[in-house]
Amino acid sequence: MHLDQARGMLVGLAVGDALGAPLEFTEAREPDNYLTQMVGGGTHSTAIGEWTDDTSMALAIAESYQSTSEFQADRIQRSFNAWLRDGAFTWRGKCFDIGHTTLSALNTAEKHGYHNPYAGSMNKYGKGNGALMRMAPVIIANHNNRDKCITEAIQQTLLTHGSNTCVDYSVALASDLFACGELDKYEDLDLPNLRLSKNTDRHKVMSGGYVKETYECAWWAIENTTNFEDAVILAVNRGHDADTVGAVTGQLAGVKYGYDSIPKRWVEVLKMHDNIMDAADCLYHLGNGFGVMPNRQEIESVLAFIPQLTLPDFKPIISWIGEESYPIYHSAMINLNREIDKPCWSGDGSFGYSDQSQDALKKGSLKDIVDFFSRYRRGTQWGGDRWQADVFEKGDVMAALLRLKEFSYDRNSPTTASIALR
Repeated sequence: MHLDQARGMLVGLAVGDALGAPLEFTEAREPDNYLTQMVGGGTHSTAIGEWTDDTSMALAIAESYQSTSEFQADRIQRSFNAWLRDGAFTWRGKCFDIGHTTLSALNTAEKHGYHNPYAGSMNKYGKGNGALMRMAPVIIANHNNRDKCITEAIQQTLLTHGSNTCVDYSVALASDLFACGELDKYEDLDLPNLRLSKNTDRHKVMSGGYVKETYECAWWAIENTTNFEDAVILAVNRGHDADTVGAVTGQLAGVKYGYDSIPKRWVEVLKMHDNIMDAADCLYHLGNGFGVMPNRQEIESVLAFIPQLTLPDFKPIISWIGEESYPIYHSAMINLNREIDKPCWSGDGSFGYSDQSQDALKKGSLKDIVDFFSRYRRGTQWGGDRWQADVFEKGDVMAALLRLKEFSYDRNSPTTASIALR
């Protein structure tokens, strides 16, 4: 999976959700009346480009990976409840769309203090599509580890949906997305092919809240089109649970065709687009083994120190005192140290020091910069305060900041693990 595909999967989820939201609970449309623009409205009176529960729950899952570098079921369940009760992970600041099965699970988990976050009902009638719609973060965070990808796809499903049918379809979709939409068979499932025939008449393609219908409709739309736009339009215009069908189709089409294939007219009006892109980037880098990576705001907070550190009269060390020659740091240096004393700047500290350190930093990746700051902050473990002061005074810190500023604007460079400032 390439970075463009990861971005396509998560942004595609939100785009499909937003495009389909006005069509939720409506009847299927005929081709001459297809909705092709972001218009807003519908049952929930969505704004143009506003998405629903599908994207909110996906962002709640992404937050666990972004903050802890791993899938934490209890943290995700708490985030789900923060969305439900406080409007977290939404654009309008309020939860306005939630399925019955999901609502029941969230209430159960909250009632029992999250001691068992896997609150999905195993009722045979509880076969909703609520787990399919939010799948992307799990796939992106594990895009180099299929076994872990499938395991965590099942885990995120069981948070709200415990039936075997829901689990089976989650495994199927996770396999599809992991294979970037190119999987032709289900080697690990004791199930027949779950897709409809490509030639199925559209009037026979159902798009309700049943997990089977959602999965079939999404794949039917993918197989009868050749690009992101046509696939999502075909899917959401089947109506009924159009936002979720759009979200699932958007994930499949997004990973198959990539972010750059998503129509700009949709991307430009998508609510919280930058936040969603930040999440996709962070998840992708995590999947490449980089651990927690800084997001846009965290990078901006560090870069904000450059003007202070480049003033003509700035001296990082004000003076040295005492027999042990302890430094008195400038306040700007102290504040910078506090800013980078966060999980997102805590790499493995593998950046090596030599007389060429600054040259290496000038060409380093984001991982190199994170590792540099990690080792810099832990410098007292090797050489005391003087070591850290020497590194600062030599100019290595400024070289790292300038490199961060330089490549952070490059949205198209997965080889340098860049995160764009947007």
